[in-house]
This record gives sequence, C-alpha cells and structure tokens, in this order.
Amino acid sequence: MYGFGFGPVFSRRMQFAPLPPGDPRLKPGPAWSGTAESGYAIVPVDPVRTTAKPACRLLDVPNQTVTGELVVGVFAAANEGGTLLNNLGMSRVDFHFEGSTMSVASPTIRTFARPDGSTYPLLGWWVTIAKPEGVEGLANLYVEAVPADPSMQNRVTGPHTFLLYDNEFDHDLTVGATGADFTRMTDAWNFLRSQSAQRPRITVTDSSITDIGNAIGFYLPEGFVTVEANVPVTFRQAPPALPFDFTFFRTRVGRTRFKGANITIDFVETLQMKTEDEEFQHWFDGCNIVQSRGREDLWRSRPRDIIPALIEDGAYFTDCNIRDVNDWGDKTPLARGNVTLATWGDALQGALCAVANTFEDHSSAWYYENVDSISVEYTGSAASATISLSGGNVASSRTLTLKEDGATVATFTILSSEQAYRDNTNYTMQNVVDFVNGQNGWSATLLDNSRLAAALGAPGTTNGSSFSNLEAKGGAINLVGHFDVHSDIYQLPNLGKVEESVVFAFNRGWQLAAQDLFISGTGGIVDSMFIGNAFHNVETGVESNVLSQLNYSQSHVVIAHNTLATQRLVTRGDIGFDADSLCLVANNSATGIYGTSGQAFDPDLVVTNNHVWAGAILGIGDTGTTSGGDNFSLYVDAANGDFSPVGELLANQKAPIVSHDLLGQVRGDPSSVGAIA
Repeated sequence: MYGFGFGPVFSRRMQFAPLPPGDPRLKPGPAWSGTAESGYAIVPVDPVRTTAKPACRLLDVPNQTVTGELVVGVFAAANEGGTLLNNLGMSRVDFHFEGSTMSVASPTIRTFARPDGSTYPLLGWWVTIAKPEGVEGLANLYVEAVPADPSMQNRVTGPHTFLLYDNEFDHDLTVGATGADFTRMTDAWNFLRSQSAQRPRITVTDSSITDIGNAIGFYLPEGFVTVEANVPVTFRQAPPALPFDFTFFRTRVGRTRFKGANITIDFVETLQMKTEDEEFQHWFDGCNIVQSRGREDLWRSRPRDIIPALIEDGAYFTDCNIRDVNDWGDKTPLARGNVTLATWGDALQGALCAVANTFEDHSSAWYYENVDSISVEYTGSAASATISLSGGNVASSRTLTLKEDGATVATFTILSSEQAYRDNTNYTMQNVVDFVNGQNGWSATLLDNSRLAAALGAPGTTNGSSFSNLEAKGGAINLVGHFDVHSDIYQLPNLGKVEESVVFAFNRGWQLAAQDLFISGTGGIVDSMFIGNAFHNVETGVESNVLSQLNYSQSHVVIAHNTLATQRLVTRGDIGFDADSLCLVANNSATGIYGTSGQAFDPDLVVTNNHVWAGAILGIGDTGTTSGGDNFSLYVDAANGDFSPVGELLANQKAPIVSHDLLGQVRGDPSSVGAIA
C-alpha cells in the first residue's frame, strides 16, 4: 500500500516513557489499560496561541482499528526566516501515544496507491503505531509540531483516537439477495445497533442491493462501520414520492466507511448525505462518488446546490473517484489523493487538509451563462412602461413589478420553494409569461423554460440580481435566466471565526473555470500552508478571467512554489487584506502577482522570488521576481495537466524554499519556481 523510508530519532521527554530499545514502532506505554488517555501521566495540551505556531494536520484518518501496525503521518511546516527548505521549518515532530513518545527528525516521502493501481507521493512526517500484546482498547495519539524558530510556539493536535484490538471487526455481516446474513441494508444497520457494535463490517454480495437503508434510530460507534462489496454495487435513493422532494442519504449511523472501488454512491435522486454528529464524520475510501445524470442536471429547474455541501458536516475522502457532483469537499478534515472530473461549485470550501488531489474540468460555467428566457414588450397607450424585479438571484421570494408612466399597474410574486414548484403558479418562466400576457398592453414570449423564474436577470448582467425600470416601450426586452454559481478550488468561507492550521498542498488541476486560491474569510486565517499546487484555467468563457486572491487578516500564511499557469494572485487591500511579517508569497509562477491600491503590497508581507508572465504588473514591494513567457511557453502542456517547466522558468531558477516538488522530486539549488522543479 505504501513505501517510505526514514530514520526516526527518539527523544526522552520527562513526562513520557521512551520506546523500547530497537523497536521502530510507537506503542502505548505500560500504564495504558485500554482506556483512552490512561497511559498519560500528563496529557499533551495545545497552548493558547500568543504568537505563530506551525501548521500541522493529520494525513491519515483517525478512529481506525489497528490489529498489528499502521503508518500514520502529519504535514507540519512553519516559516523559518523566509524559507521552509530545512525540514519544512521544523525542529522535529513528536508523536505521543499513551505514554510513549517518538520524535521524527525530518519529513520524508511516502507513496500511496489508489484502487486503480496509480500512485502518488506525499511529503510528511510518519510513524508506525502498533498494538501491544495483551491489552486492547482505545488509545489517543497527540502530535506536537516543534518549530525551528524559537520565537514560535509548538502546536499540539489531538486527541486522534485509534482502536487497538486483536480482531479488526467485532461483527462481520453480509447483505445480499440470497445466501447472506441479511437481504436489506436496513436490517444490517439495525442488527449492529442492537448489538452496540463498535467496529463492524458489512460486505455486500449482490449488485441488486441499491438501497443504502437506515437504522431505526441513531447509532454512533467508537470506530468505523466498514461497508465493502465483493461485486460492483451502486447505492442510490429511490425517486422521492413527490417529484423533487428533499430526500437524503441517511443511514442514521455515524462513522460509516465506504471502502473500495466496487462501491459507487450515486447522488442522482438526492442532494446530500447526512452526518448524524459532526464528530462522527463518514469516510469515503477508494470508492466512487457520482451524480449519474451529469453535471448540468437541474433539481426543480434550479442548481442542485440548494444545500451547499454534498456531505453534511464534512467527511474524510481518500483515493476516491469523484465526478459530476458539487461541493463534495466542504468542511473536510482530510481530502487526500482523490481524482475528480466534471465537478462544480466549491470543491474544497473550508477544507482543513487537502493534499495530492487531482481536478479535471472543475467548472460552473454552464450555470453562470445567461440564457434568454422571456421576451417582454409593452405596446399600450402609455408613453413609458417599465419592468422591475426585486430580490437576489434564486431568492425565496422575488417581486416583478410592471409600471406605466411611473405608476405600478401590476405585481407578481415569484417563489422558489418546493411547494411553489408543485403548485406551478409562481415558479416557472411560463408562469411569468402567463402573468405578463394577462395585463392590458403587455405581451411576453417564452424563450426558455428550463430555469426557474427566480433566476431571472436583466440582459447583459452577470449575476441574475434585481433590476429596476427597464424600458419595455418601443422594443422587446429579453430577460435572461442566470444562476449566480461560482466555482472555487480552495475557499476559506466567511464564518466570522479565525481559521487555524490549514494545509493545502500538492494538488493539481486543469481545464478549470474557478478561483484556484480564494483565501478570504472575514474572521481571518493563521498558521496555514498553501504549497506546491499547480492549476491551469480556461482562457475563454464566462469564468475565464477570475483571480486567486488574499483577503482580510492573515498571520503566518505561506504561499510557496505554486503554479497558477493562467491566473494572477492579488492581495486585496480593498477587501481588508492585512498580513504580518511571517506571511510569505515566494517561488510561485503566476500570470501576475500584485496588490490593490496602486499595486502595492502590505508592507509586512514578504513577496519574493516569483516568476510572472512577460509584461505583467510587478507589485510594489516585491523582490527578486522575474518575468517572461506565458502559459504556452513556460510549461510543457499545462492545459492538459503537465506543469513541467520550460523556457523562462528554466532560465530563471532560484533558491528553493521547499525541499520537494509536486512529483515528490528533491529540488536542486537553484530550481525552477512553481510546483514542479
């Protein structure tokens, strides 16, 4: 499953027992009784942040069962005086496991394999945790990231719970049409709930099993309920009893692990999978996540992002194939090694750790395009006749107003609810046409009825928002249907709280129509790493001229060795961007890198050694940035995902600040800026 090599350095800490001599595995200390935290004399605690800390995020999924040993790692990094070249700016990373401690001196590459046999490298700090003989139970792992810069604080993450047992599963059931323990998934869920199973497995043996089922009541196990299949199986909801009624995937079971390429989860008849508790997130592990009617399928004539998260409260995603769905990685604690195609919306809004993912053709452009929907004209006796529309795009209620000579003659309420869809009186473009044609002197023609009327906008606009007093006398007006759906790869949402320790690294995408890095968020962001990502965006169409941007308050945020092949990176002083001196923008390749307010950067922000296109604006305060070439001459074939440097990138090499590139190669000194050396 993986290959790696490192030589851990062990250190004795006063409150933790050392490892047995010569044992390369990290086991709980002798005081561990099988109860979580029983092995600790002093439980590690993350200090309150008073200055910068490293970023540190788990690269593996907690709450797994360990019968022998399991490799677990983190990505940890910090800005050490303007570079991360030496150990990612770390002194070491200490792994504390129920009274034992292992110190890892350096990050190394571990190679992961997906179910299809493809592999990918990942830079991290790794240990092998192991179950001791004679004791079973729950064990808590804490990870302490120790920065090289002594002025920074350590960061402690955890507890990360693991289940240490001699047997991987406490119950092992089959579900199939014949010859199985149960013929329905619902019966299997209910049996496990009745047995209070903590780490069971369900194996589906028949491809006729399509109903994911649900337990009679909530059930929250200590570990994962693993669902596997030994034949290809597709779980999908039955069509709702009422057309386009809200239905959910809802097993009523927390911590379900859908494992393996034989499992496909099809969101064709639903908008979301429920999570029963935000601390009991599901795990999608090497399975397929699809929406089989395709990316451009509407739900009640509107986008399917009515609920803007495919999985409620987020989930773990490792090595999955994901296509035609929206907002799949919302709030994910870990998205690693996933391969996506034709996704849309916000891929990774609020993601805490996203590494080694691939994005091909991520775009909401079809939704964002204007579609001529209604032609309206006034031919009556009034000298002037206007049409107005209040409310935002696809709002719950909007009001259409017709005026003659400045006086209101008729209003029509447009609704976007499920009930309005069923009533079919105030919902569709046809409903609006019928209303207009019922007014003396007014006429309307239906041009397109595919989008609900709450999507109406004025001609030439690009957000489908309200409009006022469009003159309809003397010529027809074509009102458009528009969905104000934008795409982002990474987005920090406006949640009004400080986000800490985000890791977004070694991701790759092409044929994108999205903001690649939208590091915004009104609450601000601290101690976060955006490293080694490579993206190419489409250069024509409605979402072709977007930018990556940094907004609001940021402290110790590092943006290094990224390739934005067709996108500029802009620090938005006009949207409150305020950096501290540990914020770093270095060794990136982009269309341009500059600040607003006369292209000047925040004076505390360090911007250095980037490379931008020929003729690009150079931000005031930048040092060492070179220019030359464009997306055709700087990379082998960025439009198809090959970001290998050529031309001016090879000619303008610089001292690297990260040891490895997107492909896991060790960088020379000098090396090309951007994601690939």
